[in-house]
Amino acid sequence: MFRRRILVLAALAVAACDVPTEPPMWEQTWMVPGEEITVGVADVLPAGVSVSADGSEFETTVPATGFVATLGEMCPDCNAVNGLFVTKPAFTYTRTMMTSLPASLLAASLTGDQFVLDLTHDLSFDPLRPGSATDAERGYVLFEVSSNGAVVARDSISGDDQAFPAGLSLGVILPTRAVDIAGSFDVVVTIYSPAGDPVQIDTSDTATIQLLPSTLSMSQATIEAGALAVSAVAAELDLSRLDSALVSRVQSGALRLDISNPFEVDGTLSLDFDLGSGTLRKSLPVAAGASSPSIAFTGAELQDLLAAGTVTVTAGGILSAPGGALTLFPDETMILESLLELVILVGGSGGES
Repeated sequence: MFRRRILVLAALAVAACDVPTEPPMWEQTWMVPGEEITVGVADVLPAGVSVSADGSEFETTVPATGFVATLGEMCPDCNAVNGLFVTKPAFTYTRTMMTSLPASLLAASLTGDQFVLDLTHDLSFDPLRPGSATDAERGYVLFEVSSNGAVVARDSISGDDQAFPAGLSLGVILPTRAVDIAGSFDVVVTIYSPAGDPVQIDTSDTATIQLLPSTLSMSQATIEAGALAVSAVAAELDLSRLDSALVSRVQSGALRLDISNPFEVDGTLSLDFDLGSGTLRKSLPVAAGASSPSIAFTGAELQDLLAAGTVTVTAGGILSAPGGALTLFPDETMILESLLELVILVGGSGGES
């Protein structure tokens, strides 16, 4: 009987060693909604191309160009009578100027705008009205702007409607057509000046024609995108909603993203998390269309993020398009929706249940 009692007590002692002395602990997964990061079309445009103020079009400015031509160049017959007071000879003169689109803007569709030209001269006669008689023949100036074989703008001024004496600055507006353009613009100017009244011929006199800087609007643009730099885009990530007592219990986690990418580009963006005391950098793979990548974090990294409270996240990097070219529309935006997944140890004497 005594021996049996000892065995029972021994069994109870062994059982007592297996009874937990602390409340149980386990892991829970928490989801913290993040902020939306947007990469607008303006963030991927090359230098020299922008989005209009109302967001409906692209804009680019065509550089100025021009030429100065002497009377001797324009009127070969005038060279033989240089310095003489003679009947002004007739002449036709054609000159081509060229101006270009920004280097990384490969092609575009114009929506309609205008080119502006400025004409001046110091000739001893009016090239449009060199004859004073009422029935005297009038001259004209023809303008044609073309790009990649398409006529962008065409117009003229005539001596029937416009006098052009020396010293006058004559402005000419050429409305553009809604056409596709690429590379550069050829601006062809043809001056026809008929025979006129006797004048002193000076072949060193000049005529100047300038194409002024012109802003053009475009409904779509094709840009060079072999290595497309995405401008830094920032958003705030508010992590202050998590109880500070739980921060030390975060074990691991991930930033899960749903990406809607209308641009036909892929590559890797860098996400820089500004912690105040330093920066945490993570790589984000980006694919064309819809994708749902996930970025893993260690417990220590997440604890640093959560301790910062509000974190600025900056996205930027290099993306590329198949074939090296990308066609863009003004209203396109890449959207990155984020959700922070946290694995938290709860329970125990100091935990949450």
